Amino acid sequence: MCQIVMRHFALRRKIPVVLAAIWLCLGPLSASVSPQDETISPPPLKLTQGWKYRWGDSPLDGEGTPVWTYTGLDSSHWKSTGVTSGLPGYENRRFLWLSVPLPEGIWENPSVVLPRVITNLEVYLDRELIYSYGELKPSYDNRFAAFASHRFGLPGNFQGKRLFFRIYSTLPRISGIQGAVYLGSFDSVLVHIIRGNILQFFVGVFCILIGFLSFIAFCHRSIRKTLAPLQFGFFALLIGLALISIVSPGAYLIHAPKLFYYLMFIPFFLFPAALIAFVDSVIGPGYKLFVRRLWQLHLVAVCIAFGLEFFGSIPLPAWLSHLRFLGIFELAVVTGASVYGAIKGKLEAKIFTSGLIIFSVFTAYDILRKPDWPSLMPLGTFVFIMLLGNILFHRFMENSKSLQIYARELEEKSEMLEEAKEQLEEYSRTLEQRVEDRTRELQEKQAQLVQSSKMAALGSLVAGVAHEINTPVGAVSSMHNTLMRAVDRLKIEMERCLTDVRVKSENVSSSFDVIEDANKVIQSGTERVTDIVRRLRSFARLDEAELKEADINEGLEDTLTMIHHEIKHNIRIIKNYGDIPKISCFPGRLNQVFLNILINAKQAVSGKGEITLTTSTKNNKVYVEIQDNGEGIPRNHLNKIFDPGFTTKGVGVGTGLGLSICYQIIQDHHGEIMVESEVGKGTVFTVVLPMDLEKRLESS
Repeated sequence: MCQIVMRHFALRRKIPVVLAAIWLCLGPLSASVSPQDETISPPPLKLTQGWKYRWGDSPLDGEGTPVWTYTGLDSSHWKSTGVTSGLPGYENRRFLWLSVPLPEGIWENPSVVLPRVITNLEVYLDRELIYSYGELKPSYDNRFAAFASHRFGLPGNFQGKRLFFRIYSTLPRISGIQGAVYLGSFDSVLVHIIRGNILQFFVGVFCILIGFLSFIAFCHRSIRKTLAPLQFGFFALLIGLALISIVSPGAYLIHAPKLFYYLMFIPFFLFPAALIAFVDSVIGPGYKLFVRRLWQLHLVAVCIAFGLEFFGSIPLPAWLSHLRFLGIFELAVVTGASVYGAIKGKLEAKIFTSGLIIFSVFTAYDILRKPDWPSLMPLGTFVFIMLLGNILFHRFMENSKSLQIYARELEEKSEMLEEAKEQLEEYSRTLEQRVEDRTRELQEKQAQLVQSSKMAALGSLVAGVAHEINTPVGAVSSMHNTLMRAVDRLKIEMERCLTDVRVKSENVSSSFDVIEDANKVIQSGTERVTDIVRRLRSFARLDEAELKEADINEGLEDTLTMIHHEIKHNIRIIKNYGDIPKISCFPGRLNQVFLNILINAKQAVSGKGEITLTTSTKNNKVYVEIQDNGEGIPRNHLNKIFDPGFTTKGVGVGTGLGLSICYQIIQDHHGEIMVESEVGKGTVFTVVLPMDLEKRLESS
């Protein structure tokens, strides 16, 4: 380990030499245009004056030339602008035209150099088409166009003419030309671009160098057991590639948009995982498992993104909006972990937090700076990488000390092994008795667990029995009361008829006696069953009759959580929650209603489908709509679905009690439940709940 530390210090002494070598390599490039060359060919000119823009596409004349290139330039449709991107009026547009006059000047091999343009374009010099890139129509390959830098030559007599840019994009917004447009010799423009981004280019090369040095350090046998150098190396390498790909002059020399496309997105997608993995290795215990799962989740998301990109389903830029939220969450977790570690006094966490703050301040400056202010984000990246390297060095020092302590501990443990050997001999003599005692304790614990499992299963069984028995018992009790009233009325009528005709019939009297006895038996039986159900419900805690204020939206969310495992693969949930107040209700029973309806909706959808949840308020009532795009309910079944026992699911699948119970629960809430359905299109259940249930219950 001492050798490693010495090598590290030697490397630190060589870093200035390496940086000087890089600067010497870049120096000649930045100074490749001498003052004598500038006297022959003037410096490149940034085209900023006379820009005009127009939305839409130009009609073609008989020769196939766009009409807008030679007529109507002074019309009100062409609007003047000082910028070439972020123009107003972009909604639902596919074509944008830009025009700029070419100034006077003489350059050797004059060229126009454009930054990245989204997506494809054609360039006209007056009427003549002088440059084009890509087809001006939808194509999956258009995703590479944003990473193609454009340059084209001009004829010697270009002075006084106008350039027309016909830009096409399938995106919701056409960004235009993102950056400055230069006119001049190509060599001078290239040197000018490198000069303007020399800091970013230098930091990118430095990060790549640091990454390779970290890989070399990881290959050392004494460091290979820790992954921190490997993770730091990947992070530095990815950051360096991302910085270079943004302003790489190679894009103007090599026409390879696919290369720069992947050179940009691969580092951008992967560097957060490398950073979080590095934090996982160096910050410390307490939340390492969560941080580890976070970077593993990020890698899974990146693999899915690249898989869909490879199979031509979803391009990588479409994932940016989704990964942005994941990145914000990851940044919050990493920041929280580092701040927590810094508060606990951990040196690595303090260094990491300081670097993160410096990088964030410099990045915020770049976001808020004016266009003519220098960019400081590369400098912040440089400081951040250096501080992370300092963390790695501190970890190496700690490992060296740990090895020394470990060597001393080995000597102490070798002495303790002799004592442990004697203790093992003593334990071996009493091992059999210890095993018997431990086995007896485990058997007692196992018996207790079995009893607890039986009680839990009994509770579930009782809950199911109470659910299945309660509705038919209620129906029997209701029909029994109706039968009693009908028998009493029939008895009165029969006695009146027999009195009128002066006839007495012992058979009739005997039949009434039998009916009365049967009614008494039925009444006694239903009362007994009702009492049993009440006790079962009390045992299973099903009768949550407490009225309380609850949030209907939260109830829907809780119910969705309960059935998440059933719908997560095939059902897409669309939530249109309104801003509704809390209402008085029986939350547990309402959740049962939502659960039954959602399960029915899920079963009605075959394969992939959607379920839409909508909540709103109107006329002092809360409306809850649950809509699916399943197979629908036949019209002749709509008036039966709330009947107890009615089901179309077949034997052993449904009991026909779910919607009947839902109906009764909504009735208890003084509300309504309605259904609309069309075969082949889907079903909509609407639950209407009053917002003043407590007052209604008090009045009733």
